[in-house]
Parts: sequence; structure tokens; C-alpha cells
Amino acid sequence: MAYVVDISEAMLFDYKYGFCKNGDCDSWSTWSEAFSANGYKNNPVDFAVYVSAVLVLASSSGMLVMLTRNTIPPANGAGSDAYIKQDDLQAHSSQSYFTAAGSGVAEIQLILNGSGLRGYLSAKTFVVKTLALILSAASGMSLGKEGPYIHLATCISDIVAGLFGFNRSDQHHETLRAGAASGLSVAFGAPVSGVMFALEDLGFWNKYTRLSATELLSELNTPCDNSGFGLTDFGACTSTASIPSLLKSLASALLIKSLLTIATFGLKVPAGIYIPSMVVGGLLGKFIRHAVQLAINTYPAANVFSECRAGSGNRCTTPAVYAMIGAGATMCGVTRLPVTLAMILFELTGSLDYLIPFSVAIFISKWIADAVEPSNIYDLVSEINLYPPGENEIRRILAGTLDDLIPAEFDEERVIDITNSPIIPVCDLQRKLYLLKEAGEQDSGFPITSQGVLIGFIPALTLDSALKRLQGHDLTTCFVSTTECTHSHQVSASLHADLTFYVDPLPVALEAQTHLRLVYDYFRKLGLCHLCIVRNGRYAGMVSRKAFEEYVGSLYRAQKGGVLYKYYLDR
Repeated sequence: MAYVVDISEAMLFDYKYGFCKNGDCDSWSTWSEAFSANGYKNNPVDFAVYVSAVLVLASSSGMLVMLTRNTIPPANGAGSDAYIKQDDLQAHSSQSYFTAAGSGVAEIQLILNGSGLRGYLSAKTFVVKTLALILSAASGMSLGKEGPYIHLATCISDIVAGLFGFNRSDQHHETLRAGAASGLSVAFGAPVSGVMFALEDLGFWNKYTRLSATELLSELNTPCDNSGFGLTDFGACTSTASIPSLLKSLASALLIKSLLTIATFGLKVPAGIYIPSMVVGGLLGKFIRHAVQLAINTYPAANVFSECRAGSGNRCTTPAVYAMIGAGATMCGVTRLPVTLAMILFELTGSLDYLIPFSVAIFISKWIADAVEPSNIYDLVSEINLYPPGENEIRRILAGTLDDLIPAEFDEERVIDITNSPIIPVCDLQRKLYLLKEAGEQDSGFPITSQGVLIGFIPALTLDSALKRLQGHDLTTCFVSTTECTHSHQVSASLHADLTFYVDPLPVALEAQTHLRLVYDYFRKLGLCHLCIVRNGRYAGMVSRKAFEEYVGSLYRAQKGGVLYKYYLDR
């Protein structure tokens, strides 16, 4: 997938400037030369073709993303509206989102934490985002492919999980984590960093602004030779006389790339933030390097430069190191992934010589960024898109116990009671399913009790699938238990549909006095969709992920003055 994207994007990117004559790229022709009868180059024509190509590619990418529009229906039923204030009802209406837009990393974090975002991992999203990413990257917009790679790799892992029948929650989430890690590994060619990521979460246009983000980052990290002069055409190593003009170019490129990155990341196109933030940091690092180089060459006798040889300032200012430190520090300030970034820089350089300065710069950047804004870029995206609040905010506002979430009245329709008999009519199970769906909690399920004791659990989606398989058969009753049919029940498998296979005999259950912070850990770390509650060994109730998140949302709204957060919970 990454190979196809890279090759296709590079080809389309080059077509904005010209094409290869007769399939031979050694003989390159600009568009003005192709359009001209005498083959002369015409800069205005080339510029017009370039601008037109950029507009077509960017617009096509945006139109493709529009194909992935999804609508979140308004919540209905007591289970969904119980915590919504009257003032928020108007805001709590159908809302649209586009599954192929943006980086996708913020949404993947929510999915790995257990929230179901409808359509984000579908085959349609994968195909559309792949094509749109090729077009948006080829247009030259200030965006990266690394974040979308993580999203696309997770889509592949979800599709593979479905093909191999990884339906259990733990298997499915582990597969998605592996996919996200592989996406980061492919993006940077850094497998160890991928594992760490899975564990951790215009007048100023110049030669720098014309390059794609990947090419520019490569140029910024190009080392000097021993002489310190003229290794590349982009000023990696320069003489003292050319440094002032180079500083102007770097400063203008830094300003333009910063503004374009800010604007592009909010567009409805596939756009990552990793490489653009590293490019901005690399430009800043290279600017500082050349400023220091100019100071060394201008004041060689200064005490601070006493360790540098006269005329060989590169001993003190290695260009690639300054650029990589700036790139890593800036990216850390945006994403707050210090360990992952230290490993990325280490794997990219393949040397331990600069691991200490890399690590120091990265962690200082994180401390300063945390002091200015505690949330990373993905937490801010979640807040803008009205996703649930982040982990730190949730832990701060959570108080009380599971008792606070137990309904005042016991609802028998939410429980399958087999005290009298394990034989349940199909119509009763279908009625329970219908009422659960009407409450908007189809991702929940039904506790199975006997004499008030919790003995099992069957997910609603699993039960729905099992009942649909009975269509066309004459079976009107189901055997629901945690043990297979026996003669003691006086039932026959030919007369009743046996649902034993679908019943979880050991559902996760917590005592009613359990603190809500521990409940949050269970939902987040185990990826649970529901949690049973017991009091003194007897079944007392159940809380679904949706109900728990809406309860957290009510606490959050109370502190934020009624700000409504919407929840993408339907799988």
C-alpha cells in the first residue's frame, strides 16, 4: 500500500513540471516546450500549468473525501438522553463527519481505547483515503503521509481480522494495535519506533518551498563533506558570504511552511502532521545552525568558539544534526511522543553519537509544550470534533462508585432470566433486542441470571446474528444457558435452538462499590463494551460503554458550562 502511494504520488508530483519524452526520463520536457511549436521554454505557461495541476489534484482529493460522508443520528431512548440537558437538545442532532479526512490518528486512538467509530476502518474508507492521499500529496500541499499511513494500515488490519474471524474483543484490538504500529514503521522505516508508538498514543517563495515535504526534509538532513562547501544545490554547506542570503531564504521558508501546515491540517483531505512538523523544525534547526556558523566565522576569536578550528566551523556546527534536533523537538511539541521520537531519530541515524542531544532537545520541547498547552495535537483535534474528553481530563472529573450508574428501577427487559427454565421463546428474545436497539445501545448485551445470580452474558450483536440464522427454520424457542443441553433440562436439540455456544460464561463484573476511575480503566484498557455490576454476589445492573461515556460527558459539560460532546459509538 505504502509503495503504491509513494510511487503514484511521486509520478503525479513530477507531472506538474513536465514529462519524460518517449518514456526516457533523461530527456525531460517542460509543458511549455511541449506546447511550443519551436520547443522554447516559457515560464508563464509552465506556471499556469503548475497552478492548474495543483488546483485539480487538491480539488479531486477533496471531492473523493466527500464520498465518505457519514451521519451520526441523534441519540434516542432513555439510555442515550438521560444525561443530556434540555439546552443541549438542539445541538444533539444528526451530525456529519468524513472518515477519509485528516490524519486519522486521533480517531484510531479512540478506537484503540474501545470507542466504535462507524466507517473509519471500512474497505470504502481505505480505498478512498488511499486515492485521495495520492492526490493531496501530489498537489504539493504542506501535509504528511505518515498519519494517514497509520489509519490505512489499521484499516487493513481490521479487514484481515474480519477475514480470519478475529471477532473477540481482545483479538480484534490487538490486531488493530499491530496494524497501527506497522503503519508508523512503514512511514519512517523504523520498526522499533512502530512498536513504541503502539505502546505509548507570495513573494517569499524560494527553492525550499517548491520541494515536497519528504524531499525538503531529506535536503535539510544532508550532511556536509569535510571541506564544508557546496555538497548540494540547496545550501547544506555554504561559504560565509552566502550565509546571509541563505538565512533569508530559510526564514521565509519557515514562515510559509508553518502557515501552510496550520492551514492544511484542518482541510478535509487526507493530511498527516508528522513530516510537516519535522520540516518546520528542520528549517528552524538549519536556520540556527547557519546563524551560529556565521557568528563563528565572523568572531573566530570569541571565547565561546575557542574549541572550533579557525575556518572549520563545521566541527562545532554539524548541519544535519541541527536540522534533526529541530525536527525532533518540533514534532515532539506537536505530538508529545518523546520516547517514540527518540527511537525514530536513533533508527534514522543508526548511531548512538547524537542520541543524548536528541533526547535532551525532545524532552525539553515536551516540557515547554506541556507548560504552554497540556493537550497534544490529537487531543485538540478530538476537542474540536467534539470527541470524548481525554484520559487526564476524565480521571480528574471522575468521582463516586458504580452505584451512581445503577438505574433506580430494575428493567427485566434488559436481562435474560433462566431461573424457571433455560427455554426462552424466540419472540421474547427478539422483543428484548428491539427495545435495546430503540435505546441506541445495540453495542451492549444481555446478562443471564439464575435466582438473581449472574451466570453469563450474551452480546446483543451476537444474539441478533444467531436469531437471524434461525429464519427459515421451524424453531420457536431457544436454549439459553452456560452449559450444553442435557436430559436434566428435558430438552431436545432438534426442538430448540441451542445458543450455549454464544454465551460468555465468565462476563466481567465489578462490585457496586468500585471507584469509577477503576471502571474507566476497565473500559479503556480491556476494550470492553459493557460491564456487569454485582452487589453482595447478586446481579445489580449493567453499564454499557455508551452509558458510561455519556455519564462522563454530563460531568464534563457541568464543568465546561454546558458544552456538548457527541459520541461516535455505533460500530
